[in-house]
Amino acid sequence: PVWIAAGAGLVAAPVTVESAAGGGTNTERSTATGAELVAGAEYPLGPGAVAADFSFRFLSASGLKATGGGNLAGPGLRVGYRVAF
Repeated sequence: PVWIAAGAGLVAAPVTVESAAGGGTNTERSTATGAELVAGAEYPLGPGAVAADFSFRFLSASGLKATGGGNLAGPGLRVGYRVAF
């Protein structure tokens, strides 16, 4: 079987910046919205299935003062064995 999925959520994003010149740290906390797109497949094997999926995540981390924030995005790959109970 093959599947696709999409979802949205909230991400708690703590950021700590250490200053070499000033010798101090600044910790900032923010909550950001995110989204994920996933496509995967599985192959039946034994009592379960070998499964793999590729995902792409997007996180909008705007408004952070310590780092300037920005848009963060990246791919992900998961491979594993799934057994249903």
